[in-house]
Amino acid sequence: MTEFDQRLRALARAEDSPLPQGFADRLEARLDDLPPRCGRGTRARAPLRAVLAVAVCAALVVSVGAAALLGAFDFMREQDAFALLGLTEEYEKFTYDVGVSDITARGDVFTLEKAAIDSAFCTVFYTYRYAEPQMSQAEFEALDAADPWTAFSAAPQLSLWLDGEEISLEGYDNSFEPQQYFSDPQTVRGMWRCLLTAPGTNGMELELRGWTWDQETRSEEAYSVDFPSQITTGAVVMTPQVTFPISCWGTSHTLDVTVESLKISPLGSLLTLRYDLTGDRGLGLLHSFVLRDGDTGKYIPFARVWTPEDNRCILDGQGVEHYELFGDVEELGRMENLEIVPIWSHKSISEKKTVSLSDLPSSDSGNPAGGYAPASYRVEGNRVIVELQPVGAVSAVEAAMANGVVFLDKDGNEVDLDGSEAKFKNRSTGVITVVTTVENPDFAQRIDQIAGFWFFVEDYYLLEDRAVSVPLPLHLEGW
Repeated sequence: MTEFDQRLRALARAEDSPLPQGFADRLEARLDDLPPRCGRGTRARAPLRAVLAVAVCAALVVSVGAAALLGAFDFMREQDAFALLGLTEEYEKFTYDVGVSDITARGDVFTLEKAAIDSAFCTVFYTYRYAEPQMSQAEFEALDAADPWTAFSAAPQLSLWLDGEEISLEGYDNSFEPQQYFSDPQTVRGMWRCLLTAPGTNGMELELRGWTWDQETRSEEAYSVDFPSQITTGAVVMTPQVTFPISCWGTSHTLDVTVESLKISPLGSLLTLRYDLTGDRGLGLLHSFVLRDGDTGKYIPFARVWTPEDNRCILDGQGVEHYELFGDVEELGRMENLEIVPIWSHKSISEKKTVSLSDLPSSDSGNPAGGYAPASYRVEGNRVIVELQPVGAVSAVEAAMANGVVFLDKDGNEVDLDGSEAKFKNRSTGVITVVTTVENPDFAQRIDQIAGFWFFVEDYYLLEDRAVSVPLPLHLEGW
């Protein structure tokens, strides 16, 4: 028996499996809506209520395999992809217990277990228990359960509400690297992260709404839970309202951009820019600048957060762009001046940079100004993992780049891995991890051919004469 098995057995012995807060009342309400049995009135429903309550509770605590003994957050900590986000320690410190559930008309059970909220972000950890298995045990065992995308279509679609208005902006295009996993054939455990359109404060009465798609009936299974907000970490909130001109990527048009806010906390740091879209709007800002600490000269890795608000604002003639900043939160919090330095490229096609495995680690991004350089390469089973580290001036385009790396054999020919690729951004370091999962049964032979790889080089240069220094008046919130 391993140490992990011993830990799980100890948890099982100690677990008294209490019902989540509010679950019994919701179950009672659902049962009260059931029609009475023919000729027996309400007295005949008492045994049914007891049987259903026992059955639902059993579904919550009985599982196939040891992994389901863990809560959603503890289960998440065991996942390699979750660790790559670089926020595990922060979530350990700043999440708080919620423990509320709802049951759908079909009998699925959604449980919100933990949450973490600050001025800009909300993160929740949940368990979704289907009324019926979504696959056989054999299919589950054959599933690549460590890949978060395998459970993507089965995971809840969530939104956060306050006083009847939605206050969540969901991140699209892998902005927040969705995290959801099957822990058994019937259960999905996951983490959901969103931006807040209203500042997080203590004591807000929030409603988390969700739905999952029923493929058989072609309908949605809806549910919702109420819970209070609890701010467990401080934040630095800056609203400089500095406006500066910047050239719009893909056109000669210039945009007047306003730095609306910069919010820094252990749970995430967010820069929000706003601008009017008049005349030839081109493609918006589209990665046309880099960020630098004006006091230390250190460049700051960052990535665009794509949200539904982007398209709504464009239709209204307003552009709004959110950027998540990466790095040591204490260093970011001490920053007194943020420099925004425009960049430009005279090349319309990106060049390729080839690296041999024997040359790793490398600090050469292929661009003298900066970018991402390959730091490491390793193989774990049928996964090939490459880490790209930020070097010098880093734009947001590399963080959004979909192609990642292309593997080569010793003769420089591309190796067809026949796999899927996922990218994960470490919020603490800015490192981007590219994970290629090889689906083919002969994965070992294919991986053995790899001798190097190439990646695209973003060939930009800095327009230092157009750099803007943004003073950051501090407004501390419990820091």
